[in-house]
Amino acid sequence: MKPAFEQSQQLWRGTNFYEFRVGTVQGLYRYSIADHAFEILALKNKVKGNGHFKVAMDYFERSARREGAILRLCEVFNLRLYWNSVMHHGYRRKKGTLFTLEKRI
Repeated sequence: MKPAFEQSQQLWRGTNFYEFRVGTVQGLYRYSIADHAFEILALKNKVKGNGHFKVAMDYFERSARREGAILRLCEVFNLRLYWNSVMHHGYRRKKGTLFTLEKRI
């Protein structure tokens, strides 16, 4: 059974990001009206190899596709995630940045 997407109803610590959880994956995201983009700031999977990371990314991809929006991974410093996102999942570096990836869906 796929874990459900859960979102907090309040902004995280005075920012404009919401906390989310999908199974063992937790993180922060927002929807940028100005850029028409879902921006993921943080992702952490507490249990590796259980497929919850893929489920979480699938939720965001479906949401971006539904809205006709960009899916953006902000400040990706994990080189393995950066490489896999670019080589296998169609992400490209956002122009003018070093570590921000985006995918037009």
